[in-house]
Amino acid sequence: MKILLCSDVRLGAVCTENLEVKLSHKWQAVRTEKLADLIDLAAQNNATYVALFGNMFGQDRVSESVIDALFSAVKEDGSIQVLAFLIADEFNRISYRNDVPENLHLICTQTADSYTDDNIALRIDKGVVELQLADNDPIFIKKEL
Repeated sequence: MKILLCSDVRLGAVCTENLEVKLSHKWQAVRTEKLADLIDLAAQNNATYVALFGNMFGQDRVSESVIDALFSAVKEDGSIQVLAFLIADEFNRISYRNDVPENLHLICTQTADSYTDDNIALRIDKGVVELQLADNDPIFIKKEL
């Protein structure tokens, strides 16, 4: 059983020097491809879990297309469980939707929380995540807040 950690997923952080050029369709394609590649990499390496860390959405207002890209990529392989570690603002941006994929687990790191299933246990306390997969030693991850 393997877990793939991805610590810099910036789905919404897109900037350009020439703001008059409309490139959103290109940004969406790159973003979708990045996520699809990540899920594909996990599948190739027989990963059971993918853990997403970092400032995922990176902007004040996240368009529905950004969230759709995340959901679409996660749905590509339902056998891979995706753990998304989010700050409160990001958690609130997507947790309200009723189409969150079953294999996507949204975890707010700014509240004391935990998550367990048959193979994984995690505890969150003040932004520090303790992640343990099966009988392996726990991994401690400090999320930048």
